[in-house]
Amino acid sequence: MPPGWLRAVADDQLRPILTAIHAQPAHPWTLATLARISAMSRTTFSEHFRVVAGIPPMTYLKRLRIHLAERSLRTEDTPIGKLAADLGYGSDSSFNNTFKSVSDISPFNYRKKYRGTLAV
Repeated sequence: MPPGWLRAVADDQLRPILTAIHAQPAHPWTLATLARISAMSRTTFSEHFRVVAGIPPMTYLKRLRIHLAERSLRTEDTPIGKLAADLGYGSDSSFNNTFKSVSDISPFNYRKKYRGTLAV
């Protein structure tokens, strides 16, 4: 099986990590905390996650948060500042910069462009 989400979910050491971050995506996760949950050192955990999932763990978390933001921006009227806080970002600026780096568009323009669509 190639690296990816399905392979990560099937991995006994990574399944608890994915369960935790999907249950609480706004939690201030750190590499150390995730490694501790997996009962691995940070280096071993980070490398194992990257090999199995195909991306580093903190990149996975960032993409999950932005995916949740995109869904909310398409379907809800939550103010962007509240959405940023709800997803664990300490500031609107941090959220805007991260969103744009992943989606190539600002959250405001994303909402304007994709409002009411199911998927992009």
